[in-house]
Amino acid sequence: GETDSFGNYLVANETVNHRSLSALLTIVEHSISRAPETIHQAATAWLRGEIELTSLASLSANNNVSLETIPVTFPLISGSVTPGDTFVGSENSNSNHSEHDRFQIVSEHRQGGLGEVLVAHDTQLNRQVALKRIKEKFASKSQMCNRFIVEAELTGRLEHPGIVPVYGLGQSENGVPFYAMKFVQGQSLGDALKSFYGAPTQDLNSIEFRKLLRRFATVCYTIHFSHSRGILHRDIKPDNIMLGDFDETLVVDWGLAKVIGKKETGSTRKLSSSLYPASKNPNDNTQLGQVIGSPGYMSGEQALGWHDSLTPQSDVFSLGATLYSMLAGQPPFRGDTLDDSLQNTIAGTLTPPRQLNAQVPKPLEAICLKALKNTKSKRYPSALAMAEDIESYLADEPVSVWEEPISVRVRRWTRYDKTAVSAGLSAVGVVAGGGGGACVGWGGAWARGCGGG
Repeated sequence: GETDSFGNYLVANETVNHRSLSALLTIVEHSISRAPETIHQAATAWLRGEIELTSLASLSANNNVSLETIPVTFPLISGSVTPGDTFVGSENSNSNHSEHDRFQIVSEHRQGGLGEVLVAHDTQLNRQVALKRIKEKFASKSQMCNRFIVEAELTGRLEHPGIVPVYGLGQSENGVPFYAMKFVQGQSLGDALKSFYGAPTQDLNSIEFRKLLRRFATVCYTIHFSHSRGILHRDIKPDNIMLGDFDETLVVDWGLAKVIGKKETGSTRKLSSSLYPASKNPNDNTQLGQVIGSPGYMSGEQALGWHDSLTPQSDVFSLGATLYSMLAGQPPFRGDTLDDSLQNTIAGTLTPPRQLNAQVPKPLEAICLKALKNTKSKRYPSALAMAEDIESYLADEPVSVWEEPISVRVRRWTRYDKTAVSAGLSAVGVVAGGGGGACVGWGGAWARGCGGG
């Protein structure tokens, strides 16, 4: 057929080898049909996965143009995934390394229900990278592969310090898609919270916990950025927040990401899954099917399956649920079964954090409960607004969702304006002579000096 003959043309001209060709054919099968006016535009679009291979073949035959000078930018796996195996890099790389040793597997990193993350060594740039791929038993399902490719593309579009950069997208010779990304040394927020609440005592005013709050504010800013680019995460939870050893804070696993306002098809719903980390707890697993997301952390509208009506406030809800876990040591919505957890989410049935942990500061509880409002319009209008309240709390400033009692305001004033306080104390210390009395005002309360009358 036309596709086969053009594939042979590519191999004959050494643009690709047989192994790379099978991967490229699968990639373009997931592309959209679009034919640019010139062969160079067409070839570039093909290599980006934006044009069907048969259309490119037709243009090539009509224009008699060689494709040898066009670089192949997708890195391709060249073997099974075991330590010591290699991954293909750029076909026309100027590196001294051959195409067969671009990525060398070092070890497994994390396993999930549908996918796995591997640690690899990039021999061209001499660096450690992470390779995320679908497990082979799911690779034959084209819809799952499509969802995985969408995840890679959306993650790659979100260039931000709080999102792991993607280095390339590829596919193995046996049809398993993967993408290479930055490897971050560290732990998840979920692991950090397990350590924090696993200690004999917990102090929510400690430096350790305030550092976690600062990291959480960074997450809010990252999610606000993704919303500004028109993308919802839809699976925000402690396990999807990575805390790097060098103060990096990254939102990972964009497998459920959705373009805001774009109608979602039923097939996409069935593909969605968190690829890592996995958990056997029904309150933690990302669910496949019509209800997608993580029970205990998803919003009511998400639990109802109203995917096309999700807004940034839906992610704000998940941020609130994550903050709840930080304050209470558990998700806000739990249940003996998955259905129980979803029903509690839909009904908005939760226990306020301070009822579970009396030392939770009231401003933080107010921030948390604001984000967890059952009605979208009553939540924070944006992740940015939530971040600003967290920042205000950390700076010992008033937060927008909690009315401070006068005692808190006086305490802050006495700490910040010590000169005025000293002057006030001097005035209060006036001693009336001759048995006379002196009345002074302080904090709205009146006190009469000795000998008053």
